[in-house]
Amino acid sequence: MTTYLTAESKSCLSIAIIVGKTKVEVWCRKVKSRSHRGNFLLRRRRYMKLENYEVHLPSYSIGNTIYDKIGPVCESYGKTVLVIGGKLALEAAYDKIKAAVDKTNLTIIGKELFGEDCTYKTVEALRALQVYHEADMVFGVGGGKALDTVKCLCITDDKPVFTFPTIASNCAATTSVSIMYNDDGTFLKPHFFIRPAMHAFIDTEIIAKAPARYMWAGIGDTYAKYYEAKISSRDERLEHFTAVGVAVSEMCLQPLLEYGVKAYADHQKGLCTYDVEQVSPSLSPRESRLSSSQRTAPRITTADLPMRSSTR
Repeated sequence: MTTYLTAESKSCLSIAIIVGKTKVEVWCRKVKSRSHRGNFLLRRRRYMKLENYEVHLPSYSIGNTIYDKIGPVCESYGKTVLVIGGKLALEAAYDKIKAAVDKTNLTIIGKELFGEDCTYKTVEALRALQVYHEADMVFGVGGGKALDTVKCLCITDDKPVFTFPTIASNCAATTSVSIMYNDDGTFLKPHFFIRPAMHAFIDTEIIAKAPARYMWAGIGDTYAKYYEAKISSRDERLEHFTAVGVAVSEMCLQPLLEYGVKAYADHQKGLCTYDVEQVSPSLSPRESRLSSSQRTAPRITTADLPMRSSTR
């Protein structure tokens, strides 16, 4: 280890420490106080090599009539659509989706259940369907497991995929990661992608009619993500893409503090109100993945927790 002084001023000095090929510069600020006279407050700055990275932020539409935007958003990706989702989710949303699609130049050529868990076996079973290969795009409908399955299927194949979340317990509709399970239902690993789905259509009317426990779970998870990002990034010099992630986690927290109590009460009554609409987007893009072309890039926010609250 080699240590040497690199700069000094009236208020601070800089010391460089070299250990092997790693160089760390320590900035020492002189503190003038009776109890800490002569001491230094240290702030480390690690020299990092220039990194090439890319950021893919999710896009979404939200509202109680937002399916009217399916045509303008999706028509440029093709003509034929395969809808894949959970059983309860399709019961809740399919008719509304089909009514909206019928007003566009798109045609739904199939409707399939995604399965039970987000596993590679489930993904391969869907990939083997002839209707999947005939479709220009896929609409994923449901909760975390359903949307993660469809993302793992389509993003891997570079097939356009659009998400239609039906519950507010998770952020799968807008993240570029799928939480994969073993065939026995135990957690396997997160599967990362370079980008999220092409677009998310968040229908607040459908979400408001889902069981209130899912919004309760989403609010709790979003609270946790804020503190996770804030604590894990403190005293760190953040690169741009990780700094954005921390900022997004804080932005998503504030609506919960202001509208969360009323939104949850309205949700329990099945009402689609202004408060519900303010809280819902905070539960979807809270973990907007900032994808890096180098997998060694630091990630401040983590993947969804292994436990999912529904297969909707």
